[in-house]
Amino acid sequence: MGDKLVNVKADTAQDFIDNAHKAMRDPKKLGETTYDLQVKFKFDSDKTIAKATMTLKTETTRVHWAGPAKAKPDKANEQAIKQIEDLNDAHEAAHRDGYQKAFDKLHDQLEQEMVGKTQKEAQQVLDKMKDALRDACEKLHKSGGMIDVKDDGQGHIKVTESAEGPGGCK
Repeated sequence: MGDKLVNVKADTAQDFIDNAHKAMRDPKKLGETTYDLQVKFKFDSDKTIAKATMTLKTETTRVHWAGPAKAKPDKANEQAIKQIEDLNDAHEAAHRDGYQKAFDKLHDQLEQEMVGKTQKEAQQVLDKMKDALRDACEKLHKSGGMIDVKDDGQGHIKVTESAEGPGGCK
């Protein structure tokens, strides 16, 4: 898993936001970072877990400006598009870092907690990790994730990032 870029053509910063939402098939998203949490078990003769090993992989999909749709953006729009991309890239990197930090904090403890349990019982332990990963995502969305563009029509474009709010994390 790694990074995927979704190419978006646009002539203005607002067009970039609008086209990016269409490309991501979501009226709020400019990117998404997902994780793949895996666990492998070694079993004792009594079918209980002797050893558990968890791994985490992340993948980021985010929009990328692929040039003008019809006409080259003016300087203000070009700078605003770059700022949107930079904010979005930083946000998705923060997701990846948050997932990894939560995983690193808990995986040794939870792997040990699975020892001696059945595979079915270990699912409850695995759910603790999933909860921690979701909490890391929700924490990030309390402070960022929503990118907005305001163009005063006079060549001044303001790009802001605000809290996306709860509920967008799995």
